[in-house]
Amino acid sequence: MTKEPIVIGHRGASGLAPENTMPSFERALAEGADWVECDVRTTKDDRFVIIHDASLDRTTSGKGRVRGWPLHKIRALDAGSWFHPRYRGEHVPILEEVLDWAKERMGLLLDCKGVDSKVIAALLKRFQMTKGVVVAFETLADIRKFRAADPKTPVALTLAKNIPLPSVAKAGCQTVDVKSSLWNAAYAEKARQAGLSVNVWTVNLEREIQEAASLDPHGLISDFPDRARRALTLTASKV
Repeated sequence: MTKEPIVIGHRGASGLAPENTMPSFERALAEGADWVECDVRTTKDDRFVIIHDASLDRTTSGKGRVRGWPLHKIRALDAGSWFHPRYRGEHVPILEEVLDWAKERMGLLLDCKGVDSKVIAALLKRFQMTKGVVVAFETLADIRKFRAADPKTPVALTLAKNIPLPSVAKAGCQTVDVKSSLWNAAYAEKARQAGLSVNVWTVNLEREIQEAASLDPHGLISDFPDRARRALTLTASKV
């Protein structure tokens, strides 16, 4: 390991607090994360909310698709009780709320799911993110659309399967967010040759954190940023 990777809290600190809520982001910061990753979806009235699933069912008191509900009704839902009763009443954040919170605190990785690239590009222009922001998409088509609207903000491609990395770089990507099962020495070399940095997701056990870090990724995405920070510290102490 030539340089310690950054620690990115997955949906905040989703192993320690209800994912994609403000307490989860606060916990990630407290546990030593450098950045947080969160998921962005669109409501019925075209507002951006922070939630992973297309459905409200798993992580809120609501039922049905996020895209089928207006913002004011989603904000009234309980997004914390499913994790633990002490989080009862936590709401689904809006993107502006998270951008404002992260601005002076930590970097933000926005995993965009079915959002309008042009609209989110316009929104980001209103926020001067001093700690950095990366916008991630699941397809190269979405990345090209975003890049046409915003030529400057760094973008990443979220990858759960192998695709040719030169095509990713050609689309305007700087980074790939790679599933941990794909991450090995050969993949690291291909990414290096393509000029791409790599964030590895989702690594939660000390052994897998240290193994992933040994191949010099840019970042490690973990549900437990405290474990990731501790595992990296232990590795550094042995060098």
